[in-house]
Amino acid sequence: MDEKFTFSDKQLSRLRIEYSQLDDNEFDTFVEQAERLELDPFSRQIYAVKKEGSRMQVLCTIDGLRIVAERSSKYAGQTPAMWCGNDGVWKDVWLEKTPPAACKVGVMRSDFAQPLYAVARFDSYNQGTSYWTSMPDIMISKCAEALALRRAFPARLSGCYSDAEINTDRQVRTMTVQKPVEEKAFLAEFIADPEALKRIDLAEALKERDSEGELYSDKSAETLLKIRKRLNRLLKEEQLPDEKAAVLQRKLDAIEAILCEKQMHGAEATL
Repeated sequence: MDEKFTFSDKQLSRLRIEYSQLDDNEFDTFVEQAERLELDPFSRQIYAVKKEGSRMQVLCTIDGLRIVAERSSKYAGQTPAMWCGNDGVWKDVWLEKTPPAACKVGVMRSDFAQPLYAVARFDSYNQGTSYWTSMPDIMISKCAEALALRRAFPARLSGCYSDAEINTDRQVRTMTVQKPVEEKAFLAEFIADPEALKRIDLAEALKERDSEGELYSDKSAETLLKIRKRLNRLLKEEQLPDEKAAVLQRKLDAIEAILCEKQMHGAEATL
């Protein structure tokens, strides 16, 4: 019987630092999903996303979905991606300046007589980001492939979505709006530490990002206070290497400086 894939205590500690924005239940769910699929979050085969005010999402890269399919021993490859315009004529390469209307990909299994195809429409998945603008054929082909992989391997991939399929950017725009009165309420309970501005320059603090590459300065006071609490807990409870502790301390100083600036200039000030 194969040994169950699990993370070591050291790996879990590293992940907890990387995903400090998750609460304990969310973090446990993420770890369980990664272990179930046997995917490596350190290689970005799988990762968690939690936007402000929204639920956590566990996303896989397209490589992660391919790895799960390959491990099944029944994965027999794919058909080449095909694209079509509004005329419905399928082409094996997309050379038009305008985005394709759709893409289809077939996934083959050794126990299937024919490939199992999935079609993804561009309008259904287009997120309007730079990737979707500069290489729309590649992005929509990832969505079609992910659809086909889930259809071909539902027992393993049910509920597993690729990062190309989920519009996290749209969630950011929707969820980061905070009413000034709510912001002020949270800031009223926060005791500012002006010493933070001595430990880190405000300009540098505004550039500091979380593990998902998002600026702390774009987050609400409520979210910053929650992250601050978790980072403090990690520093106190975990036996971290000096370099990891230094990284966490810098993040804490940046959050403290941003909160201090928000408090001094009012919740409605734009950093």
